[in-house]
Order: sequence, then C-alpha cells, then structure tokens
Amino acid sequence: MSDQTSCEHDERSTGFERSTEDIKHDQSSKQTDHCLTKYCHNMFKILKGSITMTGGIAFTAMALAVQVIPSTQRIRASHTQIANLTILGLTFYTSMFHLLLLIKFKTTAGKRLAKKFQLKKYEVYDICVKSVSALQAFLACLFACLVVMEDRCNMKNNFIAYSRWIDFYTWFGLPYFFYDIVVMYKAYTMEHGYMDVQTFILRNKIIFLHHLFIPTVGLLGVMTLRRKFGDCVFMFLYTMEFSTIFVNIRLILHRLRMTSSVLYFANGIAMLVSFFICRIVLLPYMFYAYIKLFDLSVLDAIKNIPLVCHFTIALFMILQVYWLGLMLRVTARLLRQHLTR
Repeated sequence: MSDQTSCEHDERSTGFERSTEDIKHDQSSKQTDHCLTKYCHNMFKILKGSITMTGGIAFTAMALAVQVIPSTQRIRASHTQIANLTILGLTFYTSMFHLLLLIKFKTTAGKRLAKKFQLKKYEVYDICVKSVSALQAFLACLFACLVVMEDRCNMKNNFIAYSRWIDFYTWFGLPYFFYDIVVMYKAYTMEHGYMDVQTFILRNKIIFLHHLFIPTVGLLGVMTLRRKFGDCVFMFLYTMEFSTIFVNIRLILHRLRMTSSVLYFANGIAMLVSFFICRIVLLPYMFYAYIKLFDLSVLDAIKNIPLVCHFTIALFMILQVYWLGLMLRVTARLLRQHLTR
C-alpha cells in the first residue's frame, strides 16, 4: 500500500516537474518569438524608411536633372519650373533629415554612436538638424562656384552677367528656411519641454527673423529686382555660407562632448579663417572688381551704387565684425584652456 502511494506520488511529482519544464519552454519560445517579431518589425521599418527616403532623394535628383536642362525657348525659369524646384527642395531637405534620423535611431552603428557619446534623444535630433544645415550651406557654395566659374560670368569677363544656375538654386533652396524653423522648434521643445510657437519665437527672435528675412526679402528680392543682371554678384554673396559649414560642425562636436579635442580646435580655426575671408574680405573685393570692370573712380562707383545698398552693406558689415569679435574671444579662451591642459 505504501509502495503504491509512493509510486502515485512519484508519478504526480514527475508530471508536475514536466509541466514546469513545459511552462518554462513555452515562456522561452514566446520570448524568442517576441524578440524575433520585434526584430523583423524594426527591420521592416528600417527597410520601409530607407526605401522611402532613398526614393525621395533619388526622385529629387532625377527631377532636378530635368529642371536644370536649359531651354532654348526660355531664359528665365517658368512658373512650372519654379513650383517644381520649390517642391523638390522641400522634398530633398525633409528626406535627408528623416534619413539621418533613421540611421541614428534604427541602425546598429547609429545606436552604438549614441551610446558611445552618451547622447540623449534631443541631442541626436539636434545633430541631424545641424547636419542638414551644413549640407544646405555646402550646396549654396557649390552653386555659387558653378556661377562664378562660368566663362561668361567671372571677374575677368563680366561678373554682373546672367546665369541660369541662380534661378535653380534660389527656388530649390527657398523652402529650406521654412523647413529649418519647423525642425528647430521640434528640437528645442524636445530639450526644454513643450512650449507654444509664440514663446519659441520670442526666445529665438534673431534666428527666426533671419530665417524669415532670407527667403522673403533676400532670395525673392534677388529674383525679382535684379532683372537679368548681377547673378555673379549675388552668387559671390552665397559663398558666405561656406563659414556656416564649420559653424554647424562646431555645434555637432559640442553635442558629442568633444570641445577639448584637437578636432574642435582645428574646426574653430577653419571657421574663423573662412568667416574672415567669405564675410569680411569678400565685399571690399567685390567693390574693387566693380571699379575695375567699369573703369570707375572710387567716388563714381559710390555714386552709382544706390543708397539703400550702402545702408544694407554697412549694417551687414557691422554685424559681421561684431560676430567675428565674438568668435575671436571664444577661440582665444579655448586656446588658453588647451595650452593649460
């Protein structure tokens, strides 16, 4: 009797042990299935996003190639081309921004980079914003060089001649400034907490006015007031964006906590040199080229230039000298810290 009871107990305990093992096995299988499903879901999102972003960028590139082809019937861009270039510009910058977000948030390399530099989500977001800003500055310089290097549009021939490239870049780059306001607002609220648009504008008045002035008064004024002349002059002004590339790199390095690195210091020197050449030296050089081109005296050249241009240039130069002074002070402080270490 006792043996029978013992056998029954052994069978029950064995069955209990088997059921526990089955439960553990089921839980392990479910966990594996869940991880596999999550991995497949993430890979699908990455693939979907990559196809979407790559498709958007490829479509932009192909469509731009069609829009840039010069027409024998039209010298200026038509209304259709203007609309197409503006839409393509918005598509391009938005696609590049989301592609960078996809790389940094969804790929192994991006996650590893964020972990290495201990980046928070808003810092990754801000790095993507600054990266697209640097790209826009590079494109501005690229098209400026295309205009300046054209045979009939240079300092040796006639640097106030017409070039079709300025139409292309102006309408393509126009939506960048409105896109940038939106993503800057998003990045700012991610770091400082939610705030309404009005509060954001009040806290960032200078950058907001800059982004509003450039496309509305600056670029559109260039397209409507210059008629068919002065493209090389305006594109020389676009080369001022060259220093913006190093400004954005500096901000990115700051987010990466590399302010004590040699790279940060070298970038600061490059930013200073490019800022001095492209924003301080360039305007007097253009005035000198204008005098040589028309064989004028300094006084005659001053009289020929409209008063509003003198006022604008003077205000612009005052701001540039002020910003250069701030940069020199920051660079001097960093240099002292670097030498001390």
